[in-house]
Amino acid sequence: MNPAIVLLNVHFHLDGCRSLKEKRQRLGGLRQRLGRESGIALCEHGSDDPEFSVWSIIIVAGNRRSASDLAARVERDLELRVDAVVQDISREWL
Repeated sequence: MNPAIVLLNVHFHLDGCRSLKEKRQRLGGLRQRLGRESGIALCEHGSDDPEFSVWSIIIVAGNRRSASDLAARVERDLELRVDAVVQDISREWL
């Protein structure tokens, strides 16, 4: 059986964020929680503008349904637990 891999690209807007340090503080807890999850890897990239952040999150699971369920849970966490506005989330199967 081949594992299922999904890529989430997430664009955040951190209204009023004035520094990269503040940006790390506001997003750090989520990064730590997701980093502890089995089958999830993430990378922040893009602009050095403290008000914007782009994350790529890779999810690997044993089958497509499990990967889709985990991706949906991650998306809900992003919407509910981050101190930023999620501007966009795209999902791509690899």
